[in-house]
Amino acid sequence: MLTFFGKMLIDDQLSVSKIIQNWRKIVRISINQIGISITISEGNKPSQRLDKKESGKRLIVWRVVRNVLPPTFKRTQRPPVFMEKYIILNYSTSSQILGLVSLGIGIWLYTERTDYSDLTSHAFGAYSASALFGAAGATIIIVGFVGCCGVWVENRNFIILYMILVVLLFIIELTAAVLAFIYKSEMTEIIRLELHNHLLTPFVSEHARDSKGLRISWDTLQSKFKCCGAESYKDWAGKVPESCCDPSFFHENGSMINCGRINKPNILFQKGCYEAFSDWLLEHMQLVGAMGIFLACIQVFGLLASALLYVDIFKRERNRGKNYQLCSRTETDSRNKRNTSYT
Repeated sequence: MLTFFGKMLIDDQLSVSKIIQNWRKIVRISINQIGISITISEGNKPSQRLDKKESGKRLIVWRVVRNVLPPTFKRTQRPPVFMEKYIILNYSTSSQILGLVSLGIGIWLYTERTDYSDLTSHAFGAYSASALFGAAGATIIIVGFVGCCGVWVENRNFIILYMILVVLLFIIELTAAVLAFIYKSEMTEIIRLELHNHLLTPFVSEHARDSKGLRISWDTLQSKFKCCGAESYKDWAGKVPESCCDPSFFHENGSMINCGRINKPNILFQKGCYEAFSDWLLEHMQLVGAMGIFLACIQVFGLLASALLYVDIFKRERNRGKNYQLCSRTETDSRNKRNTSYT
């Protein structure tokens, strides 16, 4: 403020004693003039409004204020908009967390399907759901990383790449969700046929009992869901495995060895595994559909925020040269006007 008061002594011909006596009033007027000058300098054409004043006082005030501001500040430069950046940054961070959750669900589904993976084809088992969740989780993590990089460097190429990846991910997630809900009825019929094929063709024959994978899968399925056979225990044609026996009919220390060969149907599970297993698998597919719709809705917000950020960066890059030229011309005109008023 020393420069400002020195200039004001010359312009207004004030004495030092008057400044000391009225310093509060002078400081208040100076602050008001600084606020007016900043408001004027934010206009589209500050040089025209400033040049209307013949006195150099306001120009001097602006000059002092301009020297206090950071070097990168320009009067006509539009203040940067951080809303889009914060939205994309928060969205990218949240999407990476969701990607990790999706990847964890895929790993969980993969461990679940190992118990009875031999009973159905991979195309309709939990294997496909685990692969879908795992791929979606990894893709979401990569897309979120690209979004964070684009926000950090404010590069239009990164933003375009991020928008393309978000659109592709949106299409994949929406397609997976729609397919999961559409093909539920077809899936139940395929499950029934798969169970019958693995039950009646190889497993009932004597040498097929050596198929350890099928035997373990059936025992695990029947014990977990408390079911027997595809439709009922009759599907085993008199060779009912021990896993079909209901433990509630046996004592704590009772033996269940060869319990399926006892001619007592009441000690066996009465429900078929087709219904129980199809319900379990449909729950997984509904989880896939719901997760896909949820992620697709979130992608819309990320896409809109990235589009707004792209437009903002494009406008700032386009107007950057014009702003520098206008600021340089305004400073030159102000300097010439001040020199003319002094002379």
